[in-house]
Amino acid sequence: MLHYSKKRILKSKPYIHLSAEELKKGKLPKRHITHIRKVLRMKGSFEAEISDGVNLLYAVNISETNDIKIIRSQNIPERSSSLKIIQARIKPSRLSVLIEKLSELGVTEIQFCSSEFSQVPRLKIDKMQKISENACMQSHNPRIPNILDNELGIEDFEFDSKENVFWGEIGSNNSFENEELLKSSRVVFINGPEGGWSEREKAFLKNRFRSISLSNTVLRAETAAISVASIFRFKNLIL
Repeated sequence: MLHYSKKRILKSKPYIHLSAEELKKGKLPKRHITHIRKVLRMKGSFEAEISDGVNLLYAVNISETNDIKIIRSQNIPERSSSLKIIQARIKPSRLSVLIEKLSELGVTEIQFCSSEFSQVPRLKIDKMQKISENACMQSHNPRIPNILDNELGIEDFEFDSKENVFWGEIGSNNSFENEELLKSSRVVFINGPEGGWSEREKAFLKNRFRSISLSNTVLRAETAAISVASIFRFKNLIL
């Protein structure tokens, strides 16, 4: 068996993400051929691991002509908890880092929303998914997060009663030292844009959800989201 564990290190083997449909074709897609043959400099045939990004992990052999032969497979362990980031749109120059790091850290879902102080147009989801896929392969993260974008404002979101929803606010009396914030298995963090939330949006958030202080200083939008994901990751609450 593949002996999947959170502590494993498999730097000697390429780690590849393919959808179930791609895997059925039995051929390495072009986007991966370029990376593996030219960047990783893998010559001839070689062994690799392939994740379908959802449930299954495969040990495979990749031939010299990039054909895929499955050797064995196993289920990816179920998550014990999940972290969803709802992010007001930020500038494209900062977006790649946000997607990359949240994917590496094992966030379950990244959903972008509109806000009064963010005039960034809707995102190119295909590009964001490619960045996320590459980050997951580099970090050997078997699950690719869902990435969504829509025109919803923060007031328009609906949350499940089982979700523990909070948002970042400097000066809040709550912090991650309060273990009550970590007890829910389904956590949602709402993160504002570079310009912060408007007074109307702040009032809505204060009336509906618990705030949390991440720092005594003002963090960039992407830094705040990455900080939250890091705290949960290193407390073994996700992945």
